[in-house]
Amino acid sequence: MILWLALLSGVSAWLISYPVSCVVQPPTRKAPGMELPLVCDLLCAAITSGASLPRACEAVGKVSNGPHSQVLTRAARALHLGAGWDEAWDGHVLGHVLAPAWRDGADPTPLLNQLARSIRANRSAHAKQAAARLAVQLVLPVGLCLLPAFILLGIVPLLVTGSLSLFG
Repeated sequence: MILWLALLSGVSAWLISYPVSCVVQPPTRKAPGMELPLVCDLLCAAITSGASLPRACEAVGKVSNGPHSQVLTRAARALHLGAGWDEAWDGHVLGHVLAPAWRDGADPTPLLNQLARSIRANRSAHAKQAAARLAVQLVLPVGLCLLPAFILLGIVPLLVTGSLSLFG
C-alpha cells in the first residue's frame, strides 16, 4: 500500500512538472571574454616571437574578446599615434606590468608570466576556500535527508522482520 502511494505521488509530481520543464528555455550565454592570464600568455608568445609591444598588443587585442581586447587595441592605437604610455593604458594592470619594458627596454615576459601565475594561484585559493565552505554548509542538509532514509530503509525493515520472527 505504501509502495503504491509513493509510486503514485512520484508519477503525479513528474506529470505536473513535465509541461513546465518543457516550456522553460535555458538561458542564452554570451561568449565570455578571454581571461587575463590567457591574455598574458598570448602577449608573452607575441613578444617572444619578436613583435614590438604595440604590435603584440594589437594582435592579441584582435584575437581576444571582452574588456581586455578593447584596452589592448585602444592602447596599441594610442601608442601608434604617439600618445604617452600612461595615457594609452589609462591605469589598466597590463599597462603597469608592461611599463618597464616600454620605458627601460626590459624583457616583459617574466612580469607577464608572474602576473598570470599570481592570478591563477589566487583563483585556485578562492576555489579551495569555496569548496571548504560548501562542504561545511552541506553537512546539515545531507544529514537531514540521509538519516530518515537510512532509518526508513535500513532500520525499520530490520526491526519489523526481527519482531515478526520473535513474536510470530
